[in-house]
Amino acid sequence: MSVQRVTRTTIDNVVWTPIVAPVAGMKVALYSNGGSDMLLRVDDADSGTEKTLPAGSQESIQASRFFGANETVWYAKSTVASDVVVATWIYQQR
Repeated sequence: MSVQRVTRTTIDNVVWTPIVAPVAGMKVALYSNGGSDMLLRVDDADSGTEKTLPAGSQESIQASRFFGANETVWYAKSTVASDVVVATWIYQQR
């Protein structure tokens, strides 16, 4: 049975904030609910992994492997002073 868990993480425009999985799983969607774009990276130190998530958009991944509970899946930074990343994590309940 698939189950969802929703998390909210406050980000700013100064540091790359880790988006951490609360549960082990393979699917996650990030939402940009605020009125500004967000920057996403897989590696906070590698600008080559950066992409922009436009305001009001979502980014989804179906991982090729399970990510573990408490594992950083993305890093996020706001393009304004402060914003909130909403993530929906989908996992299998056994």
